[in-house]
This record gives sequence, structure tokens and C-alpha cells, in this order.
Amino acid sequence: MNREKFDMLINNYIDRYETINREHDEIDKWMAVLKAYNTWELEAEDFSAMLKETMGNTVILDNGHVQPVSGLVALCKLSTGIQEEVRSEFRKLFSSDGGDIKARQQKTMTFVDNINKLLAREFPGKWRYEQHIRNAIGYLTLISPEDNYFYKHKEAKAYADCIEFGDDIGTGQDFRLDHYYRMCDELVMEIQDNEELIKLLDGLLIEAAENDTIINMPGKLNILAYDIMYCADSYNLYDNIPVIKKSKTATEKKHAEKQQQIEVLKEKKSGYAVELQKILDELDAMDLPDLCNEQVSCNKYGTGKVIKQGECNITIQFSNEEKKFKLPDAVVSGFLKLENKQYVDTCFKIAGLLEQKKDIEGIIKEIDRKLSFQYFT
Repeated sequence: MNREKFDMLINNYIDRYETINREHDEIDKWMAVLKAYNTWELEAEDFSAMLKETMGNTVILDNGHVQPVSGLVALCKLSTGIQEEVRSEFRKLFSSDGGDIKARQQKTMTFVDNINKLLAREFPGKWRYEQHIRNAIGYLTLISPEDNYFYKHKEAKAYADCIEFGDDIGTGQDFRLDHYYRMCDELVMEIQDNEELIKLLDGLLIEAAENDTIINMPGKLNILAYDIMYCADSYNLYDNIPVIKKSKTATEKKHAEKQQQIEVLKEKKSGYAVELQKILDELDAMDLPDLCNEQVSCNKYGTGKVIKQGECNITIQFSNEEKKFKLPDAVVSGFLKLENKQYVDTCFKIAGLLEQKKDIEGIIKEIDRKLSFQYFT
């Protein structure tokens, strides 16, 4: 750590602390953590309502651009079965890792992958619901603030560059939670004896909560460590500090190229997902006219009468037997001939939409294959 630059940053933070919090209310981070810490209940009967109450009101997670918590709540509202799947993923995320940060990172990655599979299945194209590792770390921090730290790459990287932190915290699939937590631990060790800073923080906490018990809240200084990094980047507290940014190594350049390719693929997938949703909405809005008791003819069985009609099939009584045919295939192929022009036209429209649906699903599947290759190579 570059001691001179670190001290300059902390002095800048202290000098502007009151102004930043009076104008931007950054103290809300502590209030959000306190609320989550006190309201979280893993075995709550209405898990979706508990999630919304616990995590849904902090811009650290949900904001105008992304809504990962809203995605979790929406999943839970679909059915009891899906709610239990989400609960199970949280149970695994919060399971004990004995302080092994590498194991904790693996848990966050597994949580993100499994929830995103659910989201892709239930809400295709809802990219704002997508989970990222920073969100999983955020859930951990809200519930166990004394053992975790909020994380955003841009702010963490700027801080690491400023103080000349020795190890690379990485990004994307190369992110190193152990390096990041060690950097935060070192920051907490430096600030825990800073009486001026702690006094400023406690004063605003007491004012916000209207009582002094809040100053003993769990993880108070862990939140402060993140707040220093966040405010330093957001409010330009580096303006008088000469920051030497490392030039990218060949490995870092390759990683940056890979990340760019991933973003391009994800953007394409999002676009196709929107098209797919439009087709699904159009299919949902289309109803076949009722043909019951109408006469139809078949190339193989002759003339018959419609006796039953379902969403995807039709049952016809011929002279000696009863036959069921798949819709719209039997009509589009010409196997069944109908006099009802509206019915025939609708069958052809449905068939065309189903073909488009199949094509787009194939494209999305191929994009997912390419994304998987990019992530794991």
C-alpha cells in the first residue's frame, strides 16, 4: 500500500463526508443493511414477500438499470415449486464455508448460474433480472455484513490503483474474491482506529436511526470500507492524488477482448429474446375458431365430423372410427381439408409463427453455446 496516497484519500473522504451525505444520503447503505439483517428469514412461508422486504429497497442491488432482486421476487411468485428452488439456492449460498473465501466465491458463482438458468427458462429476454457475482456478494453482505463486503468492479479497481494494492482483483470470470476481501480487510484495519472518521459516521448513523444503539450494528466498518471506495470514485476524491494505472498485460488484453465478445453475444441474445417474446405473445393471442360439428374431409379416411377440439389437436368421427389430428400440422400439410377459410388461414399463421419460434430458439441455443465456450475457456 502507498501510505501517502492512502492518507490523502482518507483525508479527502473526511473533508467531504458531511457534504456528500447531506446532499446524497449515502448513509442509506447502513440503514439498508440493518433492515436486511433484522428481517431476513430463510424459512419464511412467503419467501417472495420476505425477499422484497429484506432486499428490495436498496439501490446497491436494484436500480433504474438492473433489477436482480425483482427477478428473484418474480420467480418466487410463479409457483410454490419455483419459490422452493430459489430458497434452496439461497440456503446453499448462505451455508457455512468455514471462512474459506475461495469456497465462498464458488458458492456465489453457482448461485448466479443456477438462478440465471431459472430466469432464462421463466423470463426469456428479461435481461434486467439477470444475476451477477456482485449481486450474490451483495446478498451475503446484507445478511452477514460482518464477514462480507459489497462489491462493484469500477470502484474497487480505482481504489486498488490509487493505493497501489499489490494483487490484481481481476474481473468477470477472473475475479478474485480472496484478493478483494483482503484489500477490504486491510482498509478496515486502517480505519478502525481513526477516531475522527468513526465519530463522523456514528453521528450520521444516530441521526438517521434516531437512537444510538445503531453504532453497534454488525459489519459497520465493512460497509464503511465499501463506502470509501464508492464515494472516492463517485465524487472524485482522487482529484489531487496522482494515480498510476497499470498498463494492460497480454493476458489482461486477451481477457478484455473476451469480455467484449461476451457482451456482444449477450446483447444479441437479448435482442433475439425480445423477438421470441413477441412471437410467444402473438401465439397466446391467437385462437382457432370452434369447428365442433362441422364437416371435414381427409385424404385417407374420407369425410367426417369434428366432435372435439383442443388447443393443439382436433378429434374427428369418421364413418367407422374416431381419429385425433395434431394442429396446425394436419391442416397446413393438406391432410385435412376444411371449408372454414378463417380456420385454415389461422392454422397457416400459427404454423409460420411456430417456425419462426423454432428458428430463434435455435439461434439463442447457439449463442448460449458460444457464451459457455467464452466463459469456460
